[in-house]
Amino acid sequence: MSPVVLDRTYNPSPEVMVRVVGEESVVLDMASGRYLGMNEVGTRVWQLLEGGATPAAAVITLLDEFDVEEPTLRAHVVTFVGELIGLGLVVV
Repeated sequence: MSPVVLDRTYNPSPEVMVRVVGEESVVLDMASGRYLGMNEVGTRVWQLLEGGATPAAAVITLLDEFDVEEPTLRAHVVTFVGELIGLGLVVV
């Protein structure tokens, strides 16, 4: 897993397709054929990153949308974004 910089912008890879179904989504990496299912929070993080938010800004937005403590949310966002980077689904 790659280190996540909270104030850096991460964008979806141009090789990625996303399909949102309800509050969840599936990301398909066209280059590798791998896919990732995302729950409601993961989908929302993806949408925020796609809209240009940094992980730090995503945490601030998500604190208003979900009932979770800030340290817990921050840790989950950092882990998730790190996984997205590691899978090549987002790029700097």
